[in-house]
Amino acid sequence: ICSIFAPNLQPAQQEMISVDSVTIRFGSFVLFDGISFQVNPGDRIGLVGRNGAGKTTAVSILTTLIRPDAGH
Repeated sequence: ICSIFAPNLQPAQQEMISVDSVTIRFGSFVLFDGISFQVNPGDRIGLVGRNGAGKTTAVSILTTLIRPDAGH
């Protein structure tokens, strides 16, 4: 689901996290439907949302504790 920063690459090629078309479902409930994003070196991000919005699930997918139903 994600690729990890590789310091030996040139700056234009460096990528810390890349998510492509990730979908996750819990039964008939679709939590994420085809989300994509990339985090590059130097980017600052925040993960905010209401209770039950999927913050912990997103981190669990990024750390490979949960496998998405689709995407990588």
